[in-house]
Amino acid sequence: GYWLYPTQSDTIDTMMANYDNPAGTTTIAGSYPYAGAYGTFDQGGNVVEWNEAVLLYGYGRGLRGGSFEDGCGDLQASYRSDGYYEWYASFASYENPYIGFRVVQAVPEPSSVIAVLSGIASLLALRRRKA
Repeated sequence: GYWLYPTQSDTIDTMMANYDNPAGTTTIAGSYPYAGAYGTFDQGGNVVEWNEAVLLYGYGRGLRGGSFEDGCGDLQASYRSDGYYEWYASFASYENPYIGFRVVQAVPEPSSVIAVLSGIASLLALRRRKA
């Protein structure tokens, strides 16, 4: 399914994610018990996440999500930061309390694993024939 917010819902409030925070602080990962579609937590709020999208004529990276200081509209899946934040996104070494990143690992599709295994099996069979 498709939802507006990373909490698998079309509505959100401050009990579900860290945004509109008057204290202006981040929270500990896992503070909000609402998981996203892939079982991940805290994808909305806390900090804007730096991602792979290349912006600013190849010098900057894209940003998604809202920070603890932003409103709920910035947490929507369709929201992409532009303007103010893009300056900070341009340089990975620049420190900013509103911007972070999420480390992920790509999981290969089952079809690509099968293709690799069948390729290895073919090579082994070919090797046996030659021997």
